[in-house]
Amino acid sequence: MLKADGRVDELVTALSTDLEPDGSTHLVIAFELDRAGRRDAAVAWAERGLSDTGTAPPRDRRLVEFLAHHYEEAGRLTDLVRVRRDDFATTAHSARTAACGPPPGPPTAGPPNAPAPWISCAPTPPRSTPATAPTPARS
Repeated sequence: MLKADGRVDELVTALSTDLEPDGSTHLVIAFELDRAGRRDAAVAWAERGLSDTGTAPPRDRRLVEFLAHHYEEAGRLTDLVRVRRDDFATTAHSARTAACGPPPGPPTAGPPNAPAPWISCAPTPPRSTPATAPTPARS
């Protein structure tokens, strides 16, 4: 109803009372503000969405796309590169964790609240290749 009436501020207030942890609600708010011509507020909500979700996957990656598009349009190339780089680092770490799983054995002793060590997998062995390559036929 608020959306149909064009009451964007009231819509933002209503949506912001129950933000999804993946940032999707932030994105809806950013879209609505952008459609209302309030680009700066829209970008601020998308940036808040990235900040609020941190590196906790799964994050709605459309936030990154939204920001990248707006940064490019505004000529904010440093911000564009930063948001893409941070997204790549977060995505790569998430994929590595999903592929490798937690490290085996009990956690190593460390100070309380210490960050978990980087998870690494053993490298994949190279494919075996024939000992001799076929020689070309001579004529």
